[in-house]
Amino acid sequence: MNWNTCLRPPARVLSEWEKDFGVTGVTREKFSSQVEEVWKSLGVSSDESQRNPNNQVLWDGCTALGYTPGTDFQVIERNAVGCEQRCDFCTYGCRYACKKSTSLTYLPRAQALGARTIFNSRVDRVRIEGGAAKGVEATATSDGRTSEFEVSARAVVVACGGIETPALLLRSGVRDKNVGKFLRLDPTVAVGGVFERPMDPWRGPPQTVAVWKHIDLDGSYHGFWVEAAPAHPGLFALTVPWEGGREHKDFMVENYSRSCASIVLLRERSWGQVSVTKDGNPSVTYDLVSKDRETLVKGMAETARILAAAGATKVWSTHNDPAVAGDGSRALSPGDVDRFSDEVKSRGVSYNRLMLFSAHLMGSCKMSSDPRTGPTAPTGELHAVRNLYVGDACVFPTTPAVNPMVTIMAMAARTAESINASLGGQAKNQLASQD
Repeated sequence: MNWNTCLRPPARVLSEWEKDFGVTGVTREKFSSQVEEVWKSLGVSSDESQRNPNNQVLWDGCTALGYTPGTDFQVIERNAVGCEQRCDFCTYGCRYACKKSTSLTYLPRAQALGARTIFNSRVDRVRIEGGAAKGVEATATSDGRTSEFEVSARAVVVACGGIETPALLLRSGVRDKNVGKFLRLDPTVAVGGVFERPMDPWRGPPQTVAVWKHIDLDGSYHGFWVEAAPAHPGLFALTVPWEGGREHKDFMVENYSRSCASIVLLRERSWGQVSVTKDGNPSVTYDLVSKDRETLVKGMAETARILAAAGATKVWSTHNDPAVAGDGSRALSPGDVDRFSDEVKSRGVSYNRLMLFSAHLMGSCKMSSDPRTGPTAPTGELHAVRNLYVGDACVFPTTPAVNPMVTIMAMAARTAESINASLGGQAKNQLASQD
């Protein structure tokens, strides 16, 4: 259930993970082969990366500004095969089974090798005895009735996402002050644009162009990148600033089909924290440091510049009191964009004044060879509990500076090998005998 965006983890980030956090091997051929295995398993290619108008404006704008294709901006490859632009609903699932999601790839392979799946259930806690994971305690729901059950295991892998993974570990009594810390979100803002030509931003592949020119603003590889967002009516309507119902309706009627939706994603320095309430539910705190706020402002201004170069007649920010350039009657001039940039800068990024999105939840159980700085060892096993592993984006020491799906899966494959080695190779032999 995502936008099919497949990007390899940048070498710069992997070097950072290995050098600064002791995540050994991620810069070497072995991990590269795991990335490529994910790529192959998902059927990733550019065959289904056609540029609909919503993506084409980024390509046209970058070209007009003299950006270098393949370096400053690129085609996004996707895990889709045989789609042929038949339905426009990649975001919500694929009725033709062209999206090569885990339901068509890894899960059938796991089932063929003997994996068992329990549905409609929630793990309440990991059972920990003598400093080691022994299984899970869970609750199943069926026909409105609930029943509790347990699963015993030699190893437990937690992969509940950036918020629920640390919440589960905390509910389970894991004693590590770093569990839940360093939550990263790839904070995201939107910039809308209106054109004279039809955009139909809900049609076609969701994301097929990425703009990387500003990912490294100050030499520390912290910056922003720009992509398109598939703007189905509900999502688009959510982002349109308004002062009244009639104004909102009129804008949608007059502009929606001629509008594009572009998003600015931030590789942030900031981080948040996940804790649990007395009843065990997750609670999240997060704030942006001033440097990250400044970077988002730069991202909004640059995105407006790209859209104007592609022929936009109006652009707007998603502030409550939006910054606006143009009235839709003519193409925007450089002066219009400069004034928009000044308006965005004056409004800034402040509490309850700008619609801010979280694109990807990561880092809240980050890997580190030093247990004082991260709760998860480079093997994927928690420092504090034996045989308890984290298998999702929580383990990222920092954000990967790309949409993280492929990186998540490759890191999970890396952790799976660690588990197999820890179990003495028995699991691998059992799978081989059934293959």
